[in-house]
Amino acid sequence: MSTNILLLFSSLFLASGEPAAPPCGPLSLAECVDYALENNPRTRAAYLAARSSEADVAVARGAYLPTADLGVGAGTSGVLGDDGPAGEPGVGATAKLSLSYLIFDGSRRGALDGARARLNSAVFNERAVLLDVALDVEEAWMGLQGELWTRDAVEELIREAEYQHRLAEARFQVGLARNYDVVLAKATLKEVEVQRATAANGLVLTRGELARAMGVDVRERLEVAPLSQEAAAALLPPVERLLRDALDHRPELGRARASVQEALAATRIAKAGHLPTISVDTSIAARWDSPADITAPWAVWVGLNLPLFRGLRTVHTIRGAEFDEARARAELADAISDVQFEVWAAHAAVRNADAVQDATAPLLEAAEEAVAVAEADYKAGTGTMAELLNAQAGRANARLGLLQARLDHLLALSRLQRAVGQVLSHDSATTTGRFTP
Repeated sequence: MSTNILLLFSSLFLASGEPAAPPCGPLSLAECVDYALENNPRTRAAYLAARSSEADVAVARGAYLPTADLGVGAGTSGVLGDDGPAGEPGVGATAKLSLSYLIFDGSRRGALDGARARLNSAVFNERAVLLDVALDVEEAWMGLQGELWTRDAVEELIREAEYQHRLAEARFQVGLARNYDVVLAKATLKEVEVQRATAANGLVLTRGELARAMGVDVRERLEVAPLSQEAAAALLPPVERLLRDALDHRPELGRARASVQEALAATRIAKAGHLPTISVDTSIAARWDSPADITAPWAVWVGLNLPLFRGLRTVHTIRGAEFDEARARAELADAISDVQFEVWAAHAAVRNADAVQDATAPLLEAAEEAVAVAEADYKAGTGTMAELLNAQAGRANARLGLLQARLDHLLALSRLQRAVGQVLSHDSATTTGRFTP
């Protein structure tokens, strides 16, 4: 889903201003992101800010249009003498139509360019907010998947601990094991049951995080479509290509470039302080006074206003605007450097997550083999329950470590996509995280 599509999609729904009903049923990642773009307050605030900037551009364009004013009035008048009113009071009415047009004003173009630059900045800010919200939803959705994986892993650990407890009790009943083995297995089972409560609390918290990211009441019990624990495949483009893509797609850089354009417009407005303004004014009036006739005076004026001296304010305003322009260019260069480092670091994080995932899978296989050997030795009477439980603890750590490595891999992909300026695409029917620059 490209950034432009995200912007258009959100704008269509945000314009209505009415939040959609909370989603129900198992939600895919795409469904959660779509809902968030419609309902998260941050996206609506950014949308309204962009629309306000559009209105400012229209106001700036209005300076190129003529202005018209119409004034009307009516009244009565008379003369007071020593003995009271002298004669009958008169009745009159007036009407005046005035037209004005500013032929030349050097600051007018700068004001329009500045308004357009601020609009571009607001649009890029809206895109950045959309990407941030989408990333928040992705991280929360994947975090919830990780908690679901952990819950399943803990349930598996409980089943294994219960089996070992029953095995120790059975061997103790026939005199092949000590009571210590039974007590030790029972203690291990209770420890794992504590992990079940921790996993349940983690599910509650991550559901609340997903609800908040989507703009849903945190009390809503959101259900997500399950994501397989299989490793996500990703064909990473070369980092050089990602760096180039980030320069084109990152809205933060577009916003910084818009700031440079706004500073250029401010410089143009400041320099216009040395330029004259030329305007034309026309008016026609009508006056009626009883019992006199109607008169209709008219006038056409062309005016030239040339600034001569304003206390050096124009000079210093120009200097300040030029410094602001240089600062905006420096901030743009700094933003480019930050984005490039962010992409480079995110790319390295994905590669590291891949390496950790590849290294953890053999570790789990070795731990599985260690448990099988320890269990066979215990049943044969050549091993101890402590050795078996230690082997199982190692397998549990390896299993949870692999789950965390897979989750870290998915999160690293999402953050890399955000660093490039896009959103991670996930197919709810598969387990593959596709990198789509």
